[in-house]
Amino acid sequence: SMLINQRNVLPTLLVLYLLFNYDGVQGEIKLSEQEELALEKQLKLLNKPAVKTIKTKWGDTYNCVDFYKQPAFDHPLLKNHNFHPKMKPTLPTIKHISKNSTVDIFSKISLEKNNCPSGTVPIKKITRDDLIRQRNMPSPEDFAYEPQSERAIVHTPKNHKNKFGGAGMAASLWSHYVFDKQQSVCRLKIQKGQDSMQVGWRIDPTLYGDRKTRFFIHFQAGNTHCFNTLCPGFLLVSNNILLDNAFDNVSRRGNHEQQPEIVVYIVQDLANEHWWLLLGEKQVVVGFWPNWIFTALANDFATNVEWGGVTYTPPDDFEHYAPMGSGMIPVRIAPAHDAYCRALMVLNDKGETLNVIKTPIFLDNRTLYQVVDKPFWENVDFPHYVFYGGTHMPGIDKHAMQINQGIIQQTLVLYFLLSYNYVVQGEIKLSEVEDQELESQLKLLNKPAIKTIKQTLGTSKSKEASTIWLNDGGCPFGSVPIKRITKDDLIRQKHMPPPEDLAFHTQFFEVAIVSTRTDLDYKFGGAGMSATLWNPYVKGQQHSGCRLKVQSYRTLYKLVDPTLYGDTLTRMFIHFQADNIGCFNTLCPGFVLVDTEIGVGAPFSNVSHRGDIHNLWEYPMYLDRDLVNGNWWVLVQETHREVGFWPQNIFTQLAGFATHIEWGGVAYSPPDIPEPPMGSSFFPTNMKGYDGSCNGITALNYKGETIEVNTIPHTDNPDFYRVYDIPPRGTNRKYKHTVLYGGPGERT
Repeated sequence: SMLINQRNVLPTLLVLYLLFNYDGVQGEIKLSEQEELALEKQLKLLNKPAVKTIKTKWGDTYNCVDFYKQPAFDHPLLKNHNFHPKMKPTLPTIKHISKNSTVDIFSKISLEKNNCPSGTVPIKKITRDDLIRQRNMPSPEDFAYEPQSERAIVHTPKNHKNKFGGAGMAASLWSHYVFDKQQSVCRLKIQKGQDSMQVGWRIDPTLYGDRKTRFFIHFQAGNTHCFNTLCPGFLLVSNNILLDNAFDNVSRRGNHEQQPEIVVYIVQDLANEHWWLLLGEKQVVVGFWPNWIFTALANDFATNVEWGGVTYTPPDDFEHYAPMGSGMIPVRIAPAHDAYCRALMVLNDKGETLNVIKTPIFLDNRTLYQVVDKPFWENVDFPHYVFYGGTHMPGIDKHAMQINQGIIQQTLVLYFLLSYNYVVQGEIKLSEVEDQELESQLKLLNKPAIKTIKQTLGTSKSKEASTIWLNDGGCPFGSVPIKRITKDDLIRQKHMPPPEDLAFHTQFFEVAIVSTRTDLDYKFGGAGMSATLWNPYVKGQQHSGCRLKVQSYRTLYKLVDPTLYGDTLTRMFIHFQADNIGCFNTLCPGFVLVDTEIGVGAPFSNVSHRGDIHNLWEYPMYLDRDLVNGNWWVLVQETHREVGFWPQNIFTQLAGFATHIEWGGVAYSPPDIPEPPMGSSFFPTNMKGYDGSCNGITALNYKGETIEVNTIPHTDNPDFYRVYDIPPRGTNRKYKHTVLYGGPGERT
């Protein structure tokens, strides 16, 4: 009960904390008279005379400053120049980054109607509060790297001989809460040595005085660095682009119709080697960094390009982590769910636009943030996507994580007390206290629904495949299908036997399997099979199943058990065990469902009929470890459709690799009741259409490569169940083992 009370109190405390701290960046600070005079002098130096003043809807003030009086010309190396307001770059022909088909809104950071007059440029007015606040601004991540900065990026392969004349990307826009002095950034960075240029979006209360998602640029030349136009460096040419304006629209997680993005390029001028900033699909010229202000990048090409996210958390903040991207670890199912940089491209030293294929991943902290690199996500000119992001939802801290882990453990224990059995019982009378307890449990288990789908049970007429898809097109985008729990479910599950792997007892459980040899030094990164679907007759508390199991010591996954939820339908199921905690399907915390159409625990639309080769149904299934973050994914069908995953951090042994794999059948029967049929209900005959089988069994090594493994057949009771490992036939003999198992519908 203490844990439950903590759970209820935590959101209230969090809301109060946010209310009291939201405007903390703007608190009043008292200065001495001398400090006030110094600030006034600095403001006069920074704020140039305005030809016109523009107030944005965000409350920012921009001065339309004469082109020749903008801050860039205060740079000592730009005193003698031939720049003018009408100047245009000499650029190579750059392939355009096309608009993403899922994006309906393009966020504008321009003055749509009220432009600055010709010959002037918009420069944000600096206030007294800006200067006070920016006194404590941390060094940018590239200038003086600190352990508090965290990167989740991809980059071009390291080679000092690289010659890049530019780069580009399209980046999705996100907004989330960051605490004071934290930063959350998405950026394109071009670099050589200590010289670099950046462009992207950032949330930075110290720099801007708010928590809006804003456009930004940054340059570093040796030991000199600067954001936007806060110091001499960047020369603004456009009279309507606001360098640090807030974006009108940002992404909403799971909403594919609200995925605004920004397209940016940094390109070297072919005539004079200045570095130009271009914006949008139409490559609108914003301004440039003169090559004279650089050392390594002066009259030379870049050697490194980076795309991705960066966060900063001050060293004295021991409780909170700055969110990155969408604020969530990438789930890689669709751009609507994850922060991304897409259409990654570079220009070579000849000005030719090149796709970026090989991009090593760099992560400072794999626990907090992740990157998923997809070089060929789309069939377009620039197919490369990089999904990035992480930490928990905004504002949740380390103590909250510990409390939530306690709640999860409590829920798991509750689940096992109430768990799964196959008895189809009649009406059971409950006391008033028991009835109230069931109602309380139902409210806890059944989350609020966006849409309700009533699944029609029966045999499909389809001849293409047996499916577990939901009716009515599945759940809306951004939601997932979770089976509704009823009072009868909870009553029936009170006498559920423990899973076969949690408390194994040969008197009650029987297996007919093949497995890899026991060796704790093995490192398996996944496994797969295509299982034929049968509907053996079971009754009472019996169950019969076929499953793929990936295990490390006592941690496991299981897939497909035919008789769930008190009926005799053949259904898909998943199960995980982490040490002494385990769970079926989505009935307790553990498995993260991402597919909107596949119902975990749903019945298969078709099952096989013995002897009828035209009604022989099977279903491919895989358990694969993510090469990037170690999460374990459930994949189905020949297309390896992603159903969901178990996060790596819920496990102990399986936080690494698996050491053992099993393929085959399992059956359970209570004491004093004969064992149920398994598979097709008959001993294997090795004739098509007659046997329960796991076809094309596969195993992956730690690199994700399909490997050949030595398998060992095992059956607990050869009198009732048998198993055969059939080697492959023909010339293509690799990875084509078939496991035949089953028995006996007829006792012999």
